[in-house]
Amino acid sequence: MFNDEADNLEKARYYKSDHLIKPIAAYERGQDRCLVFPWATGGNLSKYWETQQSDATEKDGVYWILSQFVGLCSALEELHENNCRHGDLKPENILWFRELDDGVRTGTLQIADLNLTTFHEKEAYTKERRQRGIFTNTPSGTFRYEPPEMDSTRGYEQVRSRGYDIWSMGCILLELLVWLVYGYDFLTRFQDITRCFWLKQRGDDGKPSYVVADYVSGVMDTMASRLAEQPHQGQLYLDLLDIIQNRLLVVECSEVYESSPDKREIARVLHKLIRQIYERCSAVPNYLTPVRLDEILLPFA
Repeated sequence: MFNDEADNLEKARYYKSDHLIKPIAAYERGQDRCLVFPWATGGNLSKYWETQQSDATEKDGVYWILSQFVGLCSALEELHENNCRHGDLKPENILWFRELDDGVRTGTLQIADLNLTTFHEKEAYTKERRQRGIFTNTPSGTFRYEPPEMDSTRGYEQVRSRGYDIWSMGCILLELLVWLVYGYDFLTRFQDITRCFWLKQRGDDGKPSYVVADYVSGVMDTMASRLAEQPHQGQLYLDLLDIIQNRLLVVECSEVYESSPDKREIARVLHKLIRQIYERCSAVPNYLTPVRLDEILLPFA
C-alpha cells in the first residue's frame, strides 16, 4: 500500500496546477514508512471559514476565495483529464498555503491528501472498466461527501467514477455558499444537521432510489428565493447556487466522461462555469456585492 501511494504521489509531482499539492519525498527507515509534504501555514479550508469570517462580507475577501475555487476546479479538471480520481475531497483536505508576510488574502488553496487517489489507464471509462473487471480497490472517502451511488457498493470492489469527485465538490461549494450568505455559525449547524447530502428512498417496487436530502434542498430553495428578493445584488450567489443545484448535486451520474444536461457535470465544464462567475466579478458592475441573509429555520431540521 505504501509503494502504491508513493507511486501515485510521484505522478502528482508532474501535474501543472498550483492548486494541487506536490509531495516532496517518500522514504523508508527501518519499519517506518514516511511521506513528506510542504507545511500549510494557514491550515485547511475549514479553518479558513472559522478564522476569516469577515472575508465573507467584504468584496476583496469574496473575490479572493472565488479565485481559489477557480484554481481548485482547474486542479480537479487536470486530475480528471488524466483519468485520475481523488476519492476524498472535503474542506479538511483543501489546505491553505498562506503567505504570512503579505496579509490574510494571500497564498493558495491546494487539494491534498491524495492517499485515495487512483490513476487509471487513459480513456478507460467507468462502464468499460466495470466490463473488464478493473476496480478502484481503495476504501471509500469521507461519508458526508460521498455521492449516493456509493450506498449500494460500500464494502465491495467498486468502480468509482470521476463523478464521485464532482458530487464532493458540489457539497464543498454549497458549504462555501452557506458560509458566504449565512455565516460560520449557521454553517456549523448546517454541517451538524446534514449527515450527508442525499437521502435513500424506497419506490413502490421496493427498489431503492436516491434524492438530494430534504434539508439540503430546503436550504438551497430558501436561499434562492431570498437572494432573488435582494435589489441589485445577489446575482453572483444565485449563479453559483444554480451550478450547485442543477449541475453538481445531481443524483444521476454518467458512466461516460461527457457533459450531459440531465446528469452530473464533468470537471472541465465545472471549471469553465466557476471561472465565468469569477470573471464577471470584475467585468459586471455590482455583480460582486457581498450579501448577508438572516439565518433560516426550516421545520424539517
